[in-house]
Amino acid sequence: MSSVESSGLVDLFLDLALVGDSRGAVRLALDLLDSGVPEELVIEGLLSVSQREVGERWHRNIVGVAEEHLCTSASESSLHALAASCPSEPSGGLVVVTCAEGDWHAIAAHMFAEQLRSRGVVVAYLGASTPADHVARFFARHRPEVVAVSCNLPLYFRGLSRIADVAHALGIPVLAGGAGDGRERREIVEAGRRWLGTRYRRGDQIDRRVE
Repeated sequence: MSSVESSGLVDLFLDLALVGDSRGAVRLALDLLDSGVPEELVIEGLLSVSQREVGERWHRNIVGVAEEHLCTSASESSLHALAASCPSEPSGGLVVVTCAEGDWHAIAAHMFAEQLRSRGVVVAYLGASTPADHVARFFARHRPEVVAVSCNLPLYFRGLSRIADVAHALGIPVLAGGAGDGRERREIVEAGRRWLGTRYRRGDQIDRRVE
């Protein structure tokens, strides 16, 4: 458990977010940043944990979809504010982060994209459920070095496969993760961190191919 998780700030973030006080929730995230907590840890220790907690509350029927959407909105606003407050010096090739076709649960992918950007990676975040044929045209124009695909439910696995297929057709490696392909979000984050440790070079095998 991180110091952010154990400090009670997650509960405070949720208290603000669940009553629609998005500005207060964003201010809390920025205050952490101003106090010296790295952006990546603000995302992982505050925003990600808050999202997991509200999901657990929804499963236990403590909150409804409306409250869940309020929390996601506050987290999205916080990510934009953090990005604006933490300019980075991007370098290297392009990394595309997207969701599986059909998957509209984009917050985890957005968090991952911003964590990469905070480390100076050039990122194109495509958001939720971008159709595979549109993704293919984007790949053909911009030739990313790697694509990371988030899949949150097994229902969307075929959409993940479609994006992986168009990437592989162009020789682009795929990093896939999320609950929908049998792994927790933390696993894709850790895999991304391992990739960041070496920075992708031609011939490196980072691909987790979807057959």
